[in-house]
Amino acid sequence: MDFTILTNAGIRQTEFALFVGVSKIAVYKWTKGGGVDKRHAEKINKLLSTIKGATDDGMLPIPAGTPNDERVTVIKKALVKHLRKE
Repeated sequence: MDFTILTNAGIRQTEFALFVGVSKIAVYKWTKGGGVDKRHAEKINKLLSTIKGATDDGMLPIPAGTPNDERVTVIKKALVKHLRKE
């Protein structure tokens, strides 16, 4: 799994953890090469693919200066927009 996609999209590990439904510590471990639990692997792969697609389409990264309390909403809108485009 290529977690550099998160960096390219401007998505923080804590935000990705929220989308996956795990702790930020789990995401940190995954980005450092730790094994991903099988029950999360499919969801993570689909989410990373969607994030990459939204980045490739120019919907991400998140604009600089986006307030912290708006970041998750901006990410959700970009992902939904990308999925509707497909």
